Order: sequence, then C-alpha cells, then structure tokens
Amino acid sequence: MARPPKKKPHPPRLPGQKFATLDEIFDANFARKYRSPSKPVGFEKDPILLDMLIKCAKLAIGDYNTQHHTDYRFVKIEMATFQLAYSAIFHVTFECRNAKINDQYTSFQATVYHNKHTRNVERIRIKGSSTWCPGIL
Repeated sequence: MARPPKKKPHPPRLPGQKFATLDEIFDANFARKYRSPSKPVGFEKDPILLDMLIKCAKLAIGDYNTQHHTDYRFVKIEMATFQLAYSAIFHVTFECRNAKINDQYTSFQATVYHNKHTRNVERIRIKGSSTWCPGIL
C-alpha cells in the first residue's frame, strides 16, 4: 500500500504568532515551501492568468498614483499568490517605472479582490514599507 504524500511543514513562528505575516502571504516561495493561507500563482505559462494579474496590478498602481499624485507605470509582475474565498484574493508583487524620473524602478505589493464582475484594490504599498494605503478603486 502506498504511503500518503508528506504534508508541508508549518512555517516557523515567533512566540505568540498565530497567523502568517503579510510578507509571508506575498512570498510565493514561502507558499511553496510551507503550509500557507496563500498559494503561489503559476502565471508564467498561463496567458489568461497573466492578463488578469496585469489588470489587477494596473488598477492598483492607478489607485496609488491617484492617491499620491505620482506617475508610476506598470512594467512586470514579479510574483503572485492567491487565496480563494467568495472571490479570488490576489496578493501581487509587481515592478513599476517612475515616468517622471528615468531609470527609477520600484516594486509594489497590492491585495486585489477579483471575481467575474468586479475588481477592487484592498490595499497597496511600496515593497518593504510598513505603511499600507487603502484602496479606493
């Protein structure tokens, strides 16, 4: 009789920590290695999924530009994870170029809710920043 596949280990936790941190939720490599509420998105080989993530990222950066009066332009998706609830919740890390300053590239992280009728930005931040901006779009 074949043995069941080995389960992924729980991630190491800090004392008193019960849930995954936001940095862990956005990290596709973390999601591949440990049990995580988020699952990595394999968008590299799926053009439909890649298009959906690009739309989510462009909506999020448009939201950020509106709130901060900046002019960042989407460049590429770096990595993404998702959770399924009533709709898909995408945690997308993507790179943008500042249109006002040549050769300034910045990575952003955004949480976007997506179902077949709507797409809403929940929050967005510059990667590594501790300050999240609420989504308005």
